[in-house]
Amino acid sequence: MEKTYHFKVLGCRMNHAERREMESVLQAKGMKPSTDSPDLEIVHTCSVTGQAAAKSRNAIRRAAKNGKHVIVTGCFTGTDPKVAMELGNTIVTQAGETPMLERFEDEINHWLETPSEQNEKPKTTSLPLATLPSSPAEHTRAELRIQDGCDAHCTFCIIPKIRTTLRSKTIEDIVTEATRLVELGHKEIIFTGIFIGAYGHETALRRK
Repeated sequence: MEKTYHFKVLGCRMNHAERREMESVLQAKGMKPSTDSPDLEIVHTCSVTGQAAAKSRNAIRRAAKNGKHVIVTGCFTGTDPKVAMELGNTIVTQAGETPMLERFEDEINHWLETPSEQNEKPKTTSLPLATLPSSPAEHTRAELRIQDGCDAHCTFCIIPKIRTTLRSKTIEDIVTEATRLVELGHKEIIFTGIFIGAYGHETALRRK
């Protein structure tokens, strides 16, 4: 019997782009979206403000009420990982030497009890090409993540503490992903990232 999943996404365009990438991973493993008692709940959180963090906590609680497996992803896992773990079953943080998407796929393999590569993954400064989407477009626009991470530490911004490593997707991979999105029916593609001005660089800091 095929497994089903449900996504709850909070926050910015970046989160919606990541949701599409994670959903492509699930669909590549034969899983189907469902709002009717899904086997897996994924809550992709935001914590850029106190209000966003509160909404994330509430969303995790609601997802956990049905007794199904809950995976918590997104920025809230970085600002308050202990609470995220207590409310959900598993967390996949944004920070790490390997890209979040790879760690998300590892977690899905573990949940599905699917064998995965046990080799140590090397640290990388590039964003991997996401599993290409296969679902026909439901909206005119599609977000395409081309960059992640920031180390600028602007006043009052919490993001550099959560998404610590700057990574950029190669131009070749961007073209491949964008072409696929157009083939699926999207008419507009929005490039998104945490600090797009730092695309192609390992730091967002300006050097004098």
